Amino acid sequence: MNTCAKERRLFAGTNSGYGFFSLFYHIAGPEAEHIFLLKGGPGTGKSTLMDTIGKKMLLKGEEVEFFFCSSDSDSLDAIFLPSCKIAVIAATAPHVMDPVHPGAVEEIVNLADCWQEEELKKSRERITFINREKARLFNNTYIYLSAALGFLSGLRQQYKEIKALDQKGLANIAREIASDIEAQSKKIIKNRPPVERHLFASALTPAGPVHHLQNLAGHLEQVYLLHGETGTGKRTLLEKTYQFVRLLELDREVFHCGLDAKRIEHLILPQLNLGIFTSEEPHCLTETKATRIISTAPYHSNLPKNLQQERRELQDIYNKTIELACQNLNKAKMYHQELEEIYARQVDFSQVEKKKDYILSKIKLMLPKK
Repeated sequence: MNTCAKERRLFAGTNSGYGFFSLFYHIAGPEAEHIFLLKGGPGTGKSTLMDTIGKKMLLKGEEVEFFFCSSDSDSLDAIFLPSCKIAVIAATAPHVMDPVHPGAVEEIVNLADCWQEEELKKSRERITFINREKARLFNNTYIYLSAALGFLSGLRQQYKEIKALDQKGLANIAREIASDIEAQSKKIIKNRPPVERHLFASALTPAGPVHHLQNLAGHLEQVYLLHGETGTGKRTLLEKTYQFVRLLELDREVFHCGLDAKRIEHLILPQLNLGIFTSEEPHCLTETKATRIISTAPYHSNLPKNLQQERRELQDIYNKTIELACQNLNKAKMYHQELEEIYARQVDFSQVEKKKDYILSKIKLMLPKK
């Protein structure tokens, strides 16, 4: 394999405290050259097809972004080739995507053409039962995750409520980060509007919380690591930096929290080869990856003993609700695997292979000349 080829690992959707939260339209963005939308049921080979294409592109020296599934973190939801702005996306529930510019940008590839419908009808009763059970289990999951988000909010508020944060000190750190970024940005030639993508570096999955921070940070020259307890100002620093970067009109990748999907958690500035990551359980980035570590510990006082006990209780309940949510996701995954087996028995994979070859041949024609 070409060792210069860059393989990035991400998520485009997550099981959050708000339900399933999709950022799939940010995979390729409005400047996409071509998007293959894969349609078809479970077990039709979508993930394998994308994995094969992605690995072949890596062998050709192309950068490839692999987007993993939050309901099965070993399975793929999409791949994206930044050099030619081509994406292959599994456009099925719960992240259904339909063409916005059909023919001009998006192309539907229907893998349902490859199965024997009459044979599937024989399994109708079992298929409908499994889908009902999956829906029930996902509903349970989101009840637990909504509760977990409430407990997390409680943890975040404790230091603020008793005014234990050194807001002036945090503001000074934010200004230092902004000054550093501004100095580096002066070497960037800005001849187009900035690109902003919103994605996930982590997700809550049947295997528990999963993150790809090591992979994402590993491709960067500069890594700022924001370290500290929940609610001690890390995301305040990140939010201030994000707003400043917008004023500088730099490209940015904005990574959202897997549980609280409306809050940002990490920031990557591709033009500067720089990333700013928050690091705390359950997504910790090893300090060996960091070029600068910023701890919030000097910028808050200790909680009184009664609040420390309350914090431990909140943390325990939070951990338990996350565990229960992931247990339900795992049960749903086992049902989904059975569903995949039912469909796979009725799929003509030689026809799936032909569709994969068609996509590959079309991508090769659109690759930039080297």
